[in-house]
Amino acid sequence: VYPKIIFDGIKEKDRTGISNRIRYLYSMLPQEARKQLTEKDVLITVCRKLPNNEFDDADASGYACSDGNIYLKERVEEGTPYAVESSLVHEFGHLLHYGYEESMQECFEEKKKLGLRDYYNSEREYLAETFDYYVKVPEYLKKYAPKTYAMYEARFGEREGYNGY
Repeated sequence: VYPKIIFDGIKEKDRTGISNRIRYLYSMLPQEARKQLTEKDVLITVCRKLPNNEFDDADASGYACSDGNIYLKERVEEGTPYAVESSLVHEFGHLLHYGYEESMQECFEEKKKLGLRDYYNSEREYLAETFDYYVKVPEYLKKYAPKTYAMYEARFGEREGYNGY
């Protein structure tokens, strides 16, 4: 079961490709993560301009709301497609962590080893971005942030044999 996808300002010819890319990324998530997202009844809106100006003005490519809505800014017409790939799993990470922000000081201390920008200085952004790493580049996360990797393994189940993208 995939999340529902709606489009706002995206040309009809681009919708199938975007939908397929979203479904591909969703299928990469651990089964337990997909189960939790299904329970949240996720709705993904792909748009040219984010409805919350705070995020659009910051040149963000997406954001998630605690009610299960995810907004993704796709720039197909601007010649810079694939914002979906850079944002979607990160936004899923936010949805999976709402109400779950556990005490994770040990994990958060690994931030420097990953070389993350200052934007990820909050635990909330760290969790979302490292979930993206866990899905896309798990071996990198395991090597440079083993406590964070272990936290995801404990939460979503072991992913042996899976090497991401």
